[in-house]
Amino acid sequence: EEDEDGAQDGVLLLGPHSQYVSGLRWSKERSSRLFTASYEGTIRCLDVGRLGENPTAASAGNSPTAGCGFQLVYRTEDHEISAFEINGAGTVAYFADNHGAFRVVDTRARAPAESFTNGALALHDRKVNQLSLEPMSEVALASCSTDSTVAIWDVRKLGPKCKPLRSLVHPKSCQAAQWAPDGSARLLTTCYDNTLRVWSGMEGDVSGGSGEEPKGRKSGGKPEALAIRHNTNTGRWIVPFRAVWTSGGDGILVGSMNRQVHLINAATGKLAKGFGSDFMSAIPARNAAHPTVCAFAGGTASGRVHVFVAAE
Repeated sequence: EEDEDGAQDGVLLLGPHSQYVSGLRWSKERSSRLFTASYEGTIRCLDVGRLGENPTAASAGNSPTAGCGFQLVYRTEDHEISAFEINGAGTVAYFADNHGAFRVVDTRARAPAESFTNGALALHDRKVNQLSLEPMSEVALASCSTDSTVAIWDVRKLGPKCKPLRSLVHPKSCQAAQWAPDGSARLLTTCYDNTLRVWSGMEGDVSGGSGEEPKGRKSGGKPEALAIRHNTNTGRWIVPFRAVWTSGGDGILVGSMNRQVHLINAATGKLAKGFGSDFMSAIPARNAAHPTVCAFAGGTASGRVHVFVAAE
């Protein structure tokens, strides 16, 4: 938008989807490419670097919001995409739906086909809430579900009758699972039992080996969890909390019911600081940390995104 002086506010508003956006992922190797997924059953890609060349380029589909420079990558009319992930190059997309079905497509194909002959794999019995690919090896894929389980999969061995490398059972529905960005093989989960958990001891899973832990580990191959008490019962009108890592992997960001974003020490589980503002009139249920700058953003149901940046 422009003000009275003709200056732009720096915000570009695009509408590539007609339903809830369930995934946003930037390609790590091609940082100008943004992949999106939606409950409408589509995956789209925007190349920001080429947006100015043809900003009204239309995508396939009949949606009134299709286009906006986004190219259609994949479409299914039978399933709502509830969880979404890509590899670092942005060449492979992993996604799942509200019934636990999972699919993989090659985003480079002109007419992307599903990787499995039967169309989908049944990873869970109920809705898959999040998918997370371990960022260093890109071998271990974590999936969490409303069925209260978090499963770790070897992406090279996905197929009919495949079994997870391990399954982490939670007391209640698990809303989030995210690998640490520092390659430490730690997994952060968010559960409806008012607990965040930092799982460690899964180096064997991440390396793509047999699933066995390095020699000398006393845990006997069983992962250990640091349990962090945090109110995750958001109720009916607030989307579930999903705890995320800070860019260095030493902290955890998660929304709180007192209209703050909590920064938690990932090693001790202690609250380091609560970030709030007089402008934050709603609960910041979803948060994201900047990958290279000491900053994070918190989004609320009121339609606002609050950005916090470290003082110089």
